[in-house]
Amino acid sequence: PGEGEGNFSAEGRSTTLTQRWLFEWQHPPSCRDRPVMLYRTRSSGMGAALHGVSWALAMAISSGRVLVPIRHWYWAPHPFGLEYYFPPITNCTPPQRHGECQVLNSETLEEVKNARC
Repeated sequence: PGEGEGNFSAEGRSTTLTQRWLFEWQHPPSCRDRPVMLYRTRSSGMGAALHGVSWALAMAISSGRVLVPIRHWYWAPHPFGLEYYFPPITNCTPPQRHGECQVLNSETLEEVKNARC
C-alpha cells in the first residue's frame, strides 16, 4: 500500500485514487485557466437535487470544466449552498460577470461543450 492507504483492498485503493482525482479536478491551482460549468440546483426533493448535482459533475468533467454551483440551494438556509451540508466541491467561484455565462440545467453534453464560460 502507498503512503496513507493502509491495508485497503484494491477497491479501497481505487476509491481513494478516484476521490483524490475528483478533488484535484474541482480544486485547480488557478481557476482563471479552467472553464467552468455553472449549475443552479432546482427546488426539488433533496435526493433529486443531489442526483442533479451528480449529473452536473459528470457533465462538467466530460466537457473539461469545473463544476461551480450557484447559490442559493433550496435545502440550505440563505445564503448558503451545498456547503451548508457538505465540504465545498470547488475552490472556484462564479465569474464576476456570470450573468454573461450560460447557466446549465441542460441534459445534453453538446450544449455543455458549447457554453461560453
